[in-house]
Parts: sequence; C-alpha cells; structure tokens
Amino acid sequence: QPLYAYFRPHLPDKNALDETISSKRSLWEFMHMGLGYVAVAGGIINVVLGILLVSQKKAYEAFVTDYAMAMSIICITIVGLLFLFTLKFSRYFS
Repeated sequence: QPLYAYFRPHLPDKNALDETISSKRSLWEFMHMGLGYVAVAGGIINVVLGILLVSQKKAYEAFVTDYAMAMSIICITIVGLLFLFTLKFSRYFS
C-alpha cells in the first residue's frame, strides 16, 4: 500500500485556477478501481473453487460443503447488491 500511494499522482491544488485532473491521475484512478474489481472477483472465484475442491476430495460430509456453498452464494449476492446500490447512489456519498 505505501508503494502504491508513493506512485499515486496528486490531485490538483484546491486553490489553483485550473482544477482539472491530470491524465496520469485519471489513469491511476482507473487502474486502482480496476485492480480492486479484479481482487474482489478473484476472491469470489477462490472461495467457490475451494469449496468445489473440498467437496471433490470428500474431506467432509456433503451437507457441510452444500452449506458452505449456500452461504457463499448468499454472501456473494449481498456483496453484489451492495455494489449495485453504491453505483446507483454514489452521487450522494461524495
């Protein structure tokens, strides 16, 4: 995180006449959000693949892996709904 912050281009000064964001800052913001989405998607895939691997190896009873998959689907749905909520109402949070 500190290394990532070190390379982050600064926002324009609030007292400056020209308050446009530089192209480097726009690119950084795009990459930052994109990598965040990739991390979330990778985490979701990791959970699902982990449950499938455990169920394939029959390390636990079937109801344990079924329960884990059901809870994962519920949690992923909640995260997706919260994501859609923030997209719709993001103007109120800034």
